[in-house]
Amino acid sequence: MPAGAVHHGLNLEGLSSGNVWRRGTMAEGTFDTHRALPFENVRTDVTLVNNGRVGGSAASGPLFGARIAHWNIRVTGGDPYAVTIADVAPRSVTVGVRGVTGTVSGLVPDFAGDLESLLAGHGERPQVADLYAAQRAHLRL
Repeated sequence: MPAGAVHHGLNLEGLSSGNVWRRGTMAEGTFDTHRALPFENVRTDVTLVNNGRVGGSAASGPLFGARIAHWNIRVTGGDPYAVTIADVAPRSVTVGVRGVTGTVSGLVPDFAGDLESLLAGHGERPQVADLYAAQRAHLRL
């Protein structure tokens, strides 16, 4: 990477929806959002260093639409930036994030008021390790 380059990572943008990233390891980057209201996306059972930054012009709209899930995430670098998102993502869930020093996303909120988001099991491994696999198994019952 050139000096001063930004590591973006797993990117969402432009009304992205229905995407799932799971069972992975990221050596560089963060959970990036390039604005334009992505919604209903899942990142689950992922390990990352979390040394990147989100991108996108503020003129492109909000970072997050509703229902983004960050579930069973392990951060090796200690930074909660853009991983713990209950303070910025409406109707989101941030469950079982481990290895971070706090719960604040470090992002500027696009919405005021109660976001109706959930931050749970902070610092703990959730009983369900892979949210996507659990949902798929439930559908087969």
